[in-house]
Order: sequence, then C-alpha cells, then structure tokens
Amino acid sequence: MQDLAFSGVASFVRLLHPIIKLTTTLTIFIYALATPSPVALVLYLLILWVFLLSVGLGSQIRGPLPYVSGVALLVFVLGWMFGGMFETALAAALRFFYLFFSFILFVGSTSPNEFIRAVNQLRLPWKLQVGLLITMRFIPVLKEDMTKIMQSFSLRVSKDKRSIRLMYRALLVPFLFRMMNLSDQVSMNLQMRGFGPTQHHIRYRDVSFSIYDLIFMMTNLAIMGMIRWKF
Repeated sequence: MQDLAFSGVASFVRLLHPIIKLTTTLTIFIYALATPSPVALVLYLLILWVFLLSVGLGSQIRGPLPYVSGVALLVFVLGWMFGGMFETALAAALRFFYLFFSFILFVGSTSPNEFIRAVNQLRLPWKLQVGLLITMRFIPVLKEDMTKIMQSFSLRVSKDKRSIRLMYRALLVPFLFRMMNLSDQVSMNLQMRGFGPTQHHIRYRDVSFSIYDLIFMMTNLAIMGMIRWKF
C-alpha cells in the first residue's frame, strides 16, 4: 500500500535516506530565511520546482498550490502595504512557497514506516519517536475521515436545506467523535506493538546511508552556495 502511494515518484528519491531528506528540507527552508535577495530566492525556487516535477511529485503540488499561492499573495500584499518595501514583501511571500515545496520533498517521497525506522536506528528518545509516528499517522487518517464525512453530508442533504445548525450536527459532531476514537485506536495500536521505554526495539528492515545520499546533499548545497555567491 505504501509502495502504491509513491508509485509515481522517481526511485532514487524514494531510496534516499529519510534523515537526509529531512535534513535537506530544513536546509532549504534555512536558505530561504537567510537569503535576502528576491532574485536568488526566485532562481533556486524555480530549480526546486523543476526538480520536484521531474521526480514525479507534480501531483502532490497541484492540489494545494492554489491555496498556497493565495496565502503567499496575501502575505505579499500585507507586507507591501504595512512594510512599505517591495523586495521585503516579495521575499516573505517566496519563503512561504519554500516552506510548501520543502515539505512536499520530504512528505511526498517518504512513508511514515521508513521515517520511523530511520529515527529508531538513531537511538532517539522513544517519546520523540512515538510523537513523530502519531503525527505522521494521525493527521492523514483524520483528513481522510473528514473527507468521507463531507461527501456523505453532500449526498444526503441538498444545498437549499443546509443550515449552520444542521452542518454542526452532521459535520462537526461526527468529526469530533471520530477524532477521539481515532486517538484511542492509535494509542492502543502503539501499546500492542510494544512502543515504550525499552532499550532495544526489533526492526523489520534497517535503513542505511548510501553514496547517493552524500551526492544528493552535496549537490543541493553546491547549488545553494553558487546562487548565493552570484546574487
């Protein structure tokens, strides 16, 4: 099921170590925060966009992109109106795109299982591992359930009969109950699978670093450094 979800993503991106992809994601966002030049921000953003499209992450970008663009436009307008500087407002809007694209690079090519295996191999505190696992599992499942609730409401109630009171009972109440039930199920599943303050955990498969991880990381840093040097 995990492989099917990432079937359109290029194999070399899927095989990169999850920690390397997470580090790259953070590096990209740090680059955006530390770069004041809008030209340098736009140039690297275009390179990143082309890369994401070329490795098969275009479908992950297409859906949320209009909403991200709307928020970025609002950030730009407000920054220009109250800040008074065009370049500063443009840089703030571009950084919002950086946050979105860097997030897609990691989430769009990394399954929760792979990431938790990699974190577990680093011997990080078990509470941090459980928190990361719950975050990566809970939100997508909750989003899927909310979509089903909204589809069910749309099929059962016509537009002319909808009201705030009816939407509260038909949408919000089932969503809150599902959220509480889902949190209990996730906690129970973690306990049944042995997550706890033990010294050793059994892993189904080890996730190891490779030469491609180093090449990917160094290439990305070289591109960033070249753009900063030129602009």
